[in-house]
Amino acid sequence: MKRIRIIGLALIALSALGFAAASSASAALPEFYECKKVTVKYSGVWNKGCTVEGKGNHSLKENEYEKVAGIGKAATKLFKGKGGTATLHTPAVGGEVVCKAFSDSGYVNGVKTEREVISVFTGCVSLGKKCTSPGETKIGAIKTFALKGEIGYIKASEHTVGVALSPEGAELAKFNCEGLEISVTGAVIGQLSAVNTMSKELTTSFTVTGGGLQTYTKLEGGSTDVLESLINGSGPFESGQQASALNKGELLELRA
Repeated sequence: MKRIRIIGLALIALSALGFAAASSASAALPEFYECKKVTVKYSGVWNKGCTVEGKGNHSLKENEYEKVAGIGKAATKLFKGKGGTATLHTPAVGGEVVCKAFSDSGYVNGVKTEREVISVFTGCVSLGKKCTSPGETKIGAIKTFALKGEIGYIKASEHTVGVALSPEGAELAKFNCEGLEISVTGAVIGQLSAVNTMSKELTTSFTVTGGGLQTYTKLEGGSTDVLESLINGSGPFESGQQASALNKGELLELRA
């Protein structure tokens, strides 16, 4: 009987370990996956580009690739994107900075991270005054400082993924609207689309509530992230960023 009890306890322990491993694997998502060529010929289950699955038939010549957690050449390959109208809302002071368009760029430097993400907004105006960042020669152009991105779930049960962008330094952006000095700090969360599909494109959307504040202020398991604006030394006042960009870069799958 003692031996049976010991075996039973061992099985329970193994079951617990298996459950922990499964939980750990699940907790690892969301992550970027790359389409990687296998080292043993025809031993993969995907074709080049990982668009057609061979369903385990290793005799098929085209089955030379597998999807594995990774970022391919993304760490050294700049992703680039464009967006339309972008608005910075600051409800407490009743002000908005509206830009006609913007472009962005950066690097995916890990299965969950981005670096050196920079956006340049053009045609930016607030209360009829043109807004320009220091060093920008084009009037009405706002350039962010370098930002870093952390990828996580907005809502895991619905496979909704987001990226929290925060400054690599102290500020997200700084600009002057013809005498109105504005400094933007904190962090902003945008929702990522094209999840669970191998693609060179990924859309990031930043949305606001009816009150003009950020829709998403926290990734699951993370801290609260909000945008704040300091206006002519007053504040900071909570703000909200409204914009959407289509980015193109390395062929990857954001698995969730």
